[in-house]
Amino acid sequence: MKSDFKKATILALKYSVSLRKLPYFFLFQIFAMILILFPLLNLIDACYSSRIFENPIPDPQMIDFLVESFGYFFLSIVLVLILSSILTPTFIFNYMQYRNKKEDSLRYSLNHAKPYFLTVFGAFITMAFLVNIVGGIISMIVQVLGTLASFLMTLAFVFVIQDIIIRKSSISDGLSSSYECTTKNFPTIVTMYLVTILFSLVVTLLFGMPLIAVLSYSIAPLFGMLGAEMSHSALLATFASTIQSDIELYLVSFTTLLLGSSISKLFSMAFITEIYLQLRAKK
Repeated sequence: MKSDFKKATILALKYSVSLRKLPYFFLFQIFAMILILFPLLNLIDACYSSRIFENPIPDPQMIDFLVESFGYFFLSIVLVLILSSILTPTFIFNYMQYRNKKEDSLRYSLNHAKPYFLTVFGAFITMAFLVNIVGGIISMIVQVLGTLASFLMTLAFVFVIQDIIIRKSSISDGLSSSYECTTKNFPTIVTMYLVTILFSLVVTLLFGMPLIAVLSYSIAPLFGMLGAEMSHSALLATFASTIQSDIELYLVSFTTLLLGSSISKLFSMAFITEIYLQLRAKK
């Protein structure tokens, strides 16, 4: 069955900006960002304070601080992954209801997506291992081949979550089904992938303009200080001071960027699901 990209784009765009869907996904983006940001900043501070990359034998107390900081950061990633394993099947099921003009409240979708939470969580871990670990190992041998392998595996497994939810597949069946669908419709999958990337770039650029403007304003004074041969620490201190003085602008601009990210991710989720349904002739 030939894919209707125009229909998929229109449906996905309408879904991604729906005021009944977008605010909830936007709140998740904010929560996930906060959940990861503070442990990440703590880990960066631990690495900087311990000077682990400069001192081959750091202080034992700093090692404990590093391990603890890394533990908190790892835990935050796991928590975000768990939340994603709940929201992803919920929104995919919700999109199916939306495009078929059936009951599409998020509460209804959440209840019907519950059986897939654990399977989706396992699928996320499996795909991360295959794409990143296997691709990384190949990159250690031949970098270009590793990058290419990771890209091809990303395309091959693009429909795994959709297959688990729509066809009630296991992880292994979802992987094999997605691989089979990709190999049989490779030009369509590449086009679909390019559309999602292009949409993401355009939306990120538009919603990222306020942050770019604020960053430019903060960085501008630093160029005048470069000729004075100031130390890196002094430059960083000046930059940090500028950020603190304009913290409200940074919060507003970064929130705007997160809103754009939410629209982009909802679009990609809906667009990929729509193409999957068209290829599977599941209407």
